[in-house]
Amino acid sequence: MSDRKQWLTLAFLAALAAGPVFADTEITKDVVMSHLQGVGQFDVGAAVAPYADDATLILADKVYHGSDEIRGFFKTFFAEFSQADVSMETEALVFEGNTALTTWNAESPNNVYEFGADTFVVQDGKIVTHTMAARITPK
Repeated sequence: MSDRKQWLTLAFLAALAAGPVFADTEITKDVVMSHLQGVGQFDVGAAVAPYADDATLILADKVYHGSDEIRGFFKTFFAEFSQADVSMETEALVFEGNTALTTWNAESPNNVYEFGADTFVVQDGKIVTHTMAARITPK
């Protein structure tokens, strides 16, 4: 983990400890962090497990319906991001009630992701809606 990621993680944990965390926010945090851990391990099953069976993943150019379609998206995503010479940096990770936001940037051998943002909506302990947008420049 880069020094910046460690610092952001520690800053985030300190912020959580400093103020009250309501039940919905804590559930949302647990669910989204479980998803992000799966993403970090390039584990499709772990990344998709936190999604509801009828979840929706919305991108600018396509909408994925249901966990099977979302699983297909992550297989393609991991094929790009598991290559050598990939970098990804989280800029922000915010939880409020049943919603989470993460902003990030990345570079792969294929593309430069100058700015990315994901939102997650959690209901009944599952991700029901996930949006992802990024400024992508092909190499």
